[in-house]
Amino acid sequence: EVVFVTAFENYAVDAFDLRAADYLVKPVRQERLAAALDRVRDRIGRSADDAVLVARLGERVTRISLGEIRVLSAEDKYVSVHYLGGIALVEDSLVQLEARYGDRFLRVHRNALVARRHLRSLFRDAEGAERVEVDGVDCCPEVSRRNLPEVRRTLKGQP
Repeated sequence: EVVFVTAFENYAVDAFDLRAADYLVKPVRQERLAAALDRVRDRIGRSADDAVLVARLGERVTRISLGEIRVLSAEDKYVSVHYLGGIALVEDSLVQLEARYGDRFLRVHRNALVARRHLRSLFRDAEGAERVEVDGVDCCPEVSRRNLPEVRRTLKGQP
């Protein structure tokens, strides 16, 4: 979350277009700063609460925190969610999930997304396919040649 603090009033509209939490004009009053920080806390709390995926586990519908999800892989008309508690299914497509959560997940193949923060390594399997290892799950998705450079950049910590 970003709060702009500046002496220039005329850029406030631009700041809010960029989804700023607040825009403070100098000199900043203590109560105005406190209100801005409260707004940031509310937005962080709300986004943390919203960060779940509703999935099907057998006949049960469950909520899975995005922080627990390690791999999303497409299989037929469902997406398998490999998370710390096991494997569940969602009806959303990988394209929809990537559009919503692309900042958290990295496309490694046309049929797989992996959690960026939990990407551990890149290796070549016995058949010569490039695969990624992800913390917390046994699933090691294949990496396409097209996505290989981005996977390497992510592993090196580059944007």
